[in-house]
Amino acid sequence: MNRRVCATATCALLAACAWLGPSGSHAQPFPSKPIRIVVTYAPGGGADVLARIVAEQLGPRIGQAVLVENRPGAGGTIGAAMVAKAPPDGYTLLLADIAPNAIAPGLYSRLPYDALKDFEPITQAVRVPLIMVASPAAPFANVTEMLAWSRVNPGKLTYATSGNGSVGHLAGALLEHQASLKVQHVPYKGGSALLVDVVGGRVDIGFVSLASALGQIQAGKLQVVGVAGQQRPATMPAIQSIADAGIAGYEVSTWFGFAAPAGTPREIVDRLQREIVDALRPPAVLDKLRTQGMELLGSTPDAFRAYMASEIARWAQVVKLAGIKPE
Repeated sequence: MNRRVCATATCALLAACAWLGPSGSHAQPFPSKPIRIVVTYAPGGGADVLARIVAEQLGPRIGQAVLVENRPGAGGTIGAAMVAKAPPDGYTLLLADIAPNAIAPGLYSRLPYDALKDFEPITQAVRVPLIMVASPAAPFANVTEMLAWSRVNPGKLTYATSGNGSVGHLAGALLEHQASLKVQHVPYKGGSALLVDVVGGRVDIGFVSLASALGQIQAGKLQVVGVAGQQRPATMPAIQSIADAGIAGYEVSTWFGFAAPAGTPREIVDRLQREIVDALRPPAVLDKLRTQGMELLGSTPDAFRAYMASEIARWAQVVKLAGIKPE
């Protein structure tokens, strides 16, 4: 075989290798297989509902199945750690939220992941109002009355949350500090028992998401005393906010977004951002979000990263100020 033939054969072989790629097969365009969304909570809650809405809408848009996998436990850190260690190829996504991605870094001295370095933020999808609920028999009906009652009865106001170090706990600690109150935290392991005791008047108020308490509110078993954030639920525009009651600058809202493992190519992150946000925009989908008390945000990856960094710094200060320790 002459040199020219050898050179031609070599070029052909190199071209074939480049075409096949390191795996020995032609690289498939993204996505070429199912995508899974890891939810760090048990099925049935607001996080799970949002993930399943996105999965249902996203699948047909990208031509692949989108699966929801629930990995609850340890305040969301178990599921977050799993995604942080997944291949950075866009096929494993985290339903990120305030607990594992903003509060946990300031709460735990050791985490199995770095909340910023180990993830590629995709989009802050929705904001969810945190509300205060009470029994209809409570001696107050709004935030102003609640603050007045607690000052006349120092140390007697009890507030229930879904656990030590939860967003509700930090919201109560922040209120205690900014309003110069003396209140008692009553932690529960989950929201169901919490709501039972608030309905029964065994705890004065509960810090909960609107979605978790909506059934009892509609049934008249709970009254909404106020909203922790400055954005009121679209279905309850007359609710008094804590800031409106004279606690200037008070703002606590929960949120959900999507993130991929660090190192996921930017073109995949940008594609997922566009598809997820567009999947949440149809009017029927927006109506579903509103019934859960969710407001569509749809931020860019860079804006979501900056927001998470600010949230991590903010909640670390509250944890330190209140001396909160994980259970």
